[in-house]
Amino acid sequence: MIRTRRLLIAAATATVVTLTGCGSDDGTDDNRSPGQGEAGGTEDDLLQAIDDNLAAINDGDAEAVFASRSAACREVATVEEAAEAVGLVGALYGEISFETLEVLEFDGTTARVRGTTGIEALDSDAGEESDGARWIWEEGAWRDDSCGEDAVDEAEGADEAATAPSDLPAGEGYDWGDGASLTVDGVTEIPLDSLGEYDTVPDGHTPFQVEMTIVNDGEQPLELDEFAIVVEGATNGGTVDGLYLMDQEYLEGRLAPGETKEHREAYSIDTAENGRDLVVEGWRYTDDLGLDTPTWVVTIP
Repeated sequence: MIRTRRLLIAAATATVVTLTGCGSDDGTDDNRSPGQGEAGGTEDDLLQAIDDNLAAINDGDAEAVFASRSAACREVATVEEAAEAVGLVGALYGEISFETLEVLEFDGTTARVRGTTGIEALDSDAGEESDGARWIWEEGAWRDDSCGEDAVDEAEGADEAATAPSDLPAGEGYDWGDGASLTVDGVTEIPLDSLGEYDTVPDGHTPFQVEMTIVNDGEQPLELDEFAIVVEGATNGGTVDGLYLMDQEYLEGRLAPGETKEHREAYSIDTAENGRDLVVEGWRYTDDLGLDTPTWVVTIP
């Protein structure tokens, strides 16, 4: 569970980083050739394909993002994985746009492109020394062929994930070692009659809220928006939907040293179909994407 989620988080970042030019310097990605007999495309076609791919990411259109990848990359992934990655992109970065976009190499059938977005975590590998992201002309279109480059980072992430804590009980906290800690305190069901006029819950779903506490025992302020959770069903899977409530607060601003922040997030699940057991994964979005991702197992009472 933890390995899968951590790789999805890495993949979510990679989905955008491939656009901003995080390239490999080991040469392995250049072993694949574009389609035999392909006449090739223009540079304008390439830039349009990249713009279309970014628009699909911003729109949450996983099928379009998946289709924009090369055949070799589609063989090692699924639309469902793309959907989770694209969803996490929205959670991590919001809407993305290019500040710069530069074609480094181009021969009509292969290309390398480097861009910047103004988002430090994405642009950190897109400096002047970056090889750029690899695209190839295939099946009559330009397609992202960067999966070979992503695989190296994902393998490293998998090794780190082996030590991540799992199945913590409600009330037990996790300290990342820099003074920041997160505790999932528990889960409470939200009575339907307590919802406001504009609060909506999917038919058949039980609304609930996850209660958590963030503590800063470090020496530096913490950015609260670097903390997030992912909630999933723990009985037979099932979709857990995030709820928008009119009085809901968001994690934003800073948490000063020595301070504590209590926070609640609202979700819903079809308990009749998928049960009341949940997995809550807590993660931090920082420049260090190797941070552990603790997991709690909780139950809606």
